[in-house]
Amino acid sequence: MAVKQQGRRALRVWRLPKQGLTEPILALGCAFLLGVLSGCFAAYRMDGAGRAALEAYLTGYTGVLQAQTGGSGWGGLLWRAVRLPAAAALLGLCPLGFPALPLVVGARGFLFSFVVSACGSCAGAEGVLAALLLFGLAQAVSTAALLFIAIPGWGNARNLALARSSRRAGFPVRGYLVWCGLCLAGALAGTALCHLLSQATAAFTAGLLV
Repeated sequence: MAVKQQGRRALRVWRLPKQGLTEPILALGCAFLLGVLSGCFAAYRMDGAGRAALEAYLTGYTGVLQAQTGGSGWGGLLWRAVRLPAAAALLGLCPLGFPALPLVVGARGFLFSFVVSACGSCAGAEGVLAALLLFGLAQAVSTAALLFIAIPGWGNARNLALARSSRRAGFPVRGYLVWCGLCLAGALAGTALCHLLSQATAAFTAGLLV
């Protein structure tokens, strides 16, 4: 019996709390939605020179993908996939995360929607499909990891900003770190798969942008 109780206590240390997530989900969800709407508006306001520059960049990027070998360009790609989620993981452990995490989430929503919306304004539905194949799927994986990390992290950062310690608030720091590690590993694996898909469909995507 005592062994079972000790085992349950050990599991509680590694388990993230399920209560108190409503406010973080609402706050970060609103920040992400605001970023998405801002990105769509910015893409709509883009002038002709901006559209021409974007088309040239997309055409060049698809050419780079077709020319790449299987192992080239992975370092920068994987770093871009985890840098924001990793920053969110650190912000969730300090009071600065209380105001900073909504800004990080909103910025990711802006970048994601701006790229897709701008490609749509340049090439219509084909541009949206090209953006999803080139960037969108990998960005979606990284964004999911960011949100999964930021939601519990923002709750802890809020407690710290209000002068309540993580231990007193019942926040399992070790469980949070394990959760962040799993999310980062998922972001790396998902981004790698999406990049392989982008390379395999580079010729098809280039045809969409013609």
